[in-house]
Amino acid sequence: TQGNYDSRQTIGKEMSALGLKPLGVDGSFEWMVDGTAVPGCEHGIANMIGYVKGTEDPDEYLMWVAHLDGPNNQGPSAASLGNNVTDDSYDDVGSVAVGLSLAQALAKDPPRLSV
Repeated sequence: TQGNYDSRQTIGKEMSALGLKPLGVDGSFEWMVDGTAVPGCEHGIANMIGYVKGTEDPDEYLMWVAHLDGPNNQGPSAASLGNNVTDDSYDDVGSVAVGLSLAQALAKDPPRLSV
């Protein structure tokens, strides 16, 4: 949806402001999920991906994952792409808030490994 797309743009700006390095397509924080741009979901589904470079072993990574928006929130035509119970805002915004808070803390005091 347009709201999902707008949210991704806002989250990307926040990730950049925190000093994260992008790992998405074309130097962005967005990694598009192939085949998800469908009627009712023209912007498709994307993962937001960035990292804080580690201080001692920067080529070793610890990955923390969460979701911004499940397929059910993308519109009725995209519901078949996954779980149909990911449709409440607490679920979505909680993942984003925890992820950005974790990124902020890690950016201030980078860990040994990249995260």
